[in-house]
Amino acid sequence: MRNNSEIIDYMNKIREQKHMSISELARKTNVAKSSVSLYFNKTRKFPLNRLAPFANALGTSPEKILNVTPNNVERVVKVPLIGSITYDSTITTKPNIDSYQEEAPTNLPNPDCFFLQCKDDSMEPTIPNHALVLVNPQNSVEHGEIAAVLIAGDKKPKLKRIKYQNNLVFLISDNRAYEPIVLSKDLPGKIIGKAIRVNINL
Repeated sequence: MRNNSEIIDYMNKIREQKHMSISELARKTNVAKSSVSLYFNKTRKFPLNRLAPFANALGTSPEKILNVTPNNVERVVKVPLIGSITYDSTITTKPNIDSYQEEAPTNLPNPDCFFLQCKDDSMEPTIPNHALVLVNPQNSVEHGEIAAVLIAGDKKPKLKRIKYQNNLVFLISDNRAYEPIVLSKDLPGKIIGKAIRVNINL
């Protein structure tokens, strides 16, 4: 099996043979041009879970790019991108799903993992606006960890850093322009998962 550098070299060779620009490849794969450029100049590691659309765009197969037999290609699973969920519901009771992202099973600590998309800059620079965040469903996290939190009355979970102090739960933004949120009887909320990975420019 080829390593990351060899995979890029192989795809780049095919791309040049087809006289395909980086811009055209980005358009065909529906990936940001900036991300494709980083992959092909080897600044960022190429994500193997996105190999199929690149293979299709280049007119080849994932097996040929990886230089493996079909039986050795790791299968992928579809991970839901959650749009909204009611407060009295749970992630496992079919919340509103916007779309699905393909992931290798070995990248998932739990088959019930889901994605959330950051909708503002409150967690920058840790989580950029529009980034996708892989979340492991659980109802508690350690002090200082980032969690997906659902506040009563909201339908879209928030991504916040959790701080515990004096029996209170604080939802902290990494962007200091945002004030902390304190969960209370008047503003109840619950943790629905732990942020375990950030995908940028997907």
